[in-house]
Amino acid sequence: MSTASEVSFVVENQDFKIRGDKLAKTSTYYAELLETSKDYSELRLILPDWISIKPFQAYLHYLENQNLPKIDLIIAQKLLWLADFFKDPTLQQNLISQHIIPYLKKEIVLLFVQDACTKIYSNEETLKCWHELYYASCEFSANNLRYLYEKFSKVLDKLDTNALNTIFLMGLNTIDSDFIIDKIKESKKVESYIDLLIVLEKENLEVFSQDVSKKLVVEWNIEDFEFNNFYKETEVFKIASTEWVLCLWCFEHENRLEISIKQSGITKETKYNISVLTCIVQVQDEILETLTPQIFPIPEHTQNQCIIREITSLDLENLTNFSIKVYAQTNDIASNLLQKLVSKPEILLTSESEKFPYSHLNAILDLKQLNVNCEDTALEILANWVQLTSYSLSEYELKALSTSIRWEYTTIKGLITIICNYPKLKSYQIFQSLIRNQIENRGKTLGKETHRPRKSYKKYVAREKYSNPKECFNAVIESIFTYNAMDKESNKIKDLKDHLNYAQKEISTLKNMRKEIMSPISYNKMEEDMSLNLTPVIMGNHFTDGNQKSRVTTMDTANKCTILTTRIKSRRAGSALNDLASKIRNGRRNPSYNFTRK
Repeated sequence: MSTASEVSFVVENQDFKIRGDKLAKTSTYYAELLETSKDYSELRLILPDWISIKPFQAYLHYLENQNLPKIDLIIAQKLLWLADFFKDPTLQQNLISQHIIPYLKKEIVLLFVQDACTKIYSNEETLKCWHELYYASCEFSANNLRYLYEKFSKVLDKLDTNALNTIFLMGLNTIDSDFIIDKIKESKKVESYIDLLIVLEKENLEVFSQDVSKKLVVEWNIEDFEFNNFYKETEVFKIASTEWVLCLWCFEHENRLEISIKQSGITKETKYNISVLTCIVQVQDEILETLTPQIFPIPEHTQNQCIIREITSLDLENLTNFSIKVYAQTNDIASNLLQKLVSKPEILLTSESEKFPYSHLNAILDLKQLNVNCEDTALEILANWVQLTSYSLSEYELKALSTSIRWEYTTIKGLITIICNYPKLKSYQIFQSLIRNQIENRGKTLGKETHRPRKSYKKYVAREKYSNPKECFNAVIESIFTYNAMDKESNKIKDLKDHLNYAQKEISTLKNMRKEIMSPISYNKMEEDMSLNLTPVIMGNHFTDGNQKSRVTTMDTANKCTILTTRIKSRRAGSALNDLASKIRNGRRNPSYNFTRK
């Protein structure tokens, strides 16, 4: 007897029988099971409790007839897990491609998102059809995210983080991208684009550091190194869907190695993208765990190289061979967020820009696609950041920032305004020289363009031209006079806006504080108190009107102090909130009122 003649499945205490030889042809699972049970004439399989009768009857129909009956999405979902349980790849592919993906509905799509995400991230080897289901259901969710948030916000809040990030990323490419960003900000509990970018990159660094060894993208053995002006490239390798090349430079006169990365080619799909790479470069015998990952924003439209590691510690004169390993991953949401900032650069003119990283600012300013009407705006973005940041700029970084501005497209009026409004920029010699050269040369014959104009320029302000030095001089004087006439009023308005923004943040903080303090003690808090050996009786004594007697222990006293402190804080928060609201009202009536920052 080669196989058991009959197999009986037990589902919810009911028996369903099928011939063994027919069953053996459907999957390797049954073939192996029947092979190990060939000495028995009948095999009885008691199935897990999560398998119910209706989906199993559809499964039995498939086993007997090699096709599926008419089923709805709920049955299809349960049948899919049955197919996975019994290791039947043909049925899984059939269900996903013919019965699930074409019939996805808004009311049930999140169920498939979570199922597919669970399957993919819990198994190293997963059938291709599960990936197809995952991306199809995530894309469907992204296109209907506003509806899903209105109807199933609690379900979305509990969704796997990987799945939610995939949906957000896909949603950023839809017409509802602003809504998506608002939801991402809400989920991360931040208020601005820049704060969101910082939070996303911090999370990315944490995730990257958890399992760095699996992020290896290229290993390069250099066996022909010579200590001179040396240059070499790797073969093309991929990080996510983008192809890259690693470059090695040696500068003999500087006694250092420079490792950089560049895109291998420019495609229409990635022409205007900015890749945000988190990466570690390991050289020779360095211990991986001691190296710190860094984030690099790299415009994909250019083949300019981005330096990702400089090394001066090696004995280069005696070095002939060594290895380089690069561990990297992309942060797609951060990448898309940077592209949003490219389309809305006015965000970088706010006080929030002080938190914006140097590398990101340089990458954005260098883009031809930066959405500014004229170069004066790009220069003001740079000047505003330099004015606000506490970051200490090196000579190399100052030079990189200065070359990111298309100076020949600035205007005399714009230069004068920047000089007067942003004193920190003109404190750097490199910017002094550039501004001076522009003003001196405007009355001369226009030289050859060193940069191509940005795509968003208005034609009539693309490049300022004066027929002679006198006309240029008159424009400078006119700009100075115009600025002197309006600077006081514009600065006053700017200060008032800053004060108002500061006051609004204070009000929001105090409201949240008051809400938190005045809210009833939660069940979680009760559990924390119980973990400190507070019995229910002692808890009751703290919340009585004082008529009951209780022993005064150290724990009792500590808790009473806590309650007393809470009440005082509540009154202080309320008083501070009312006082601040009163000051703001008075400030509106009297525009000369000055807010004092603490």
